[in-house]
Amino acid sequence: MIVDLIDVYYKGIARKDGWQEPLSNSFRFIAPGGRVTEGKGAYVETNSRFLRGVKATQRKEMLTDGNTACVWMSYQLVSPGGREISLDALEIWTGAENELASLTIYFDTAAFGAFLRDG
Repeated sequence: MIVDLIDVYYKGIARKDGWQEPLSNSFRFIAPGGRVTEGKGAYVETNSRFLRGVKATQRKEMLTDGNTACVWMSYQLVSPGGREISLDALEIWTGAENELASLTIYFDTAAFGAFLRDG
């Protein structure tokens, strides 16, 4: 079940449309460093800004256990100035009641920060 929800999410990310559909209204996002975003609307706003710079994605690996999944993703990002970077992320998902309930993400924040500064 969580596999199907995650598939809908990532297919929507690739299309830049429909990725919001499997998220619960009480969705919880935990960013690197522990910053928490509560609620579907707040996450959609935050993630929409990130998605503007996503050129391509690749799911490298996924492990599941019940309503939990761990996904190794690679994002090809493009800055407004045209600079590109490949950013790998580890994303830990939970599902509940046929929706995605939470996402905790880990990635190289120093490399991403440098990309944003130098972009």
